Amino acid sequence: YVQTTSSFSIQTKTPTGDITDLVATQEGTTTTAGALTSISITSSSLIAGSQTDYTFVFTPAHNVALGGHFTIELDSEYDASLAYVITPTGTFSVYSPSANIVKLNVASALNAGTAYSVRIGNIKNPTRSKDVTFTLTSKTSADANIDTGISASVHITPAPMESASISASSYMATEVATYTVGFVPINAIDQNGRVEINFDSDYDLSGAAFVSGNTGASMITVDNTLIVTIGTPLAAGEAISLVISGIKNP
Repeated sequence: YVQTTSSFSIQTKTPTGDITDLVATQEGTTTTAGALTSISITSSSLIAGSQTDYTFVFTPAHNVALGGHFTIELDSEYDASLAYVITPTGTFSVYSPSANIVKLNVASALNAGTAYSVRIGNIKNPTRSKDVTFTLTSKTSADANIDTGISASVHITPAPMESASISASSYMATEVATYTVGFVPINAIDQNGRVEINFDSDYDLSGAAFVSGNTGASMITVDNTLIVTIGTPLAAGEAISLVISGIKNP
């Protein structure tokens, strides 16, 4: 395991054990962690904000004794504080979950060169789309590193928006109308988060103005997209209706 060893000393002796030469003490060396190999990560859901399970597969380069530890470090936007081992419970158990680190007890020794798999439940994905990696590390019972490895990147996908709707005060061609955009977010929207509404290129949005639907919100127009900056945070599952005037129909 990773450590800094004691100092070295070298001496030579006669056949009767008398010292003939003595080398001054040399500093010890610092060992480095071995590499976990064949790391793969799968999940029953990679949707942003989902409460899901993950399966971690790896092969240790060195043995891990009974009573050792194994940690899985997730991206900082995960929530694994309620994580637990689904399987194999005879080999691993969670002893100290936190927001983004799952610490496992090794209940059955791990052998070098053997592939292992552990399925962890109750992990909440980041609440936005992003690429993430996982750092897996085997440890001694005193938490000294033995082997470590970083997974390939995994992509968290956007959550499907629920109950999205758009209605207008008029659908007559070339008329200027007020549009209402409604939806229910799967994930919370923080203050200064954005809602982007893309219109067909034949709409004229030059006179568009935000009317109501979120206190403190503001809006800008970029080409055929209206970008509303949220003024009041929106909770997950909280319905919202944004009213926008001055939109000229095709």
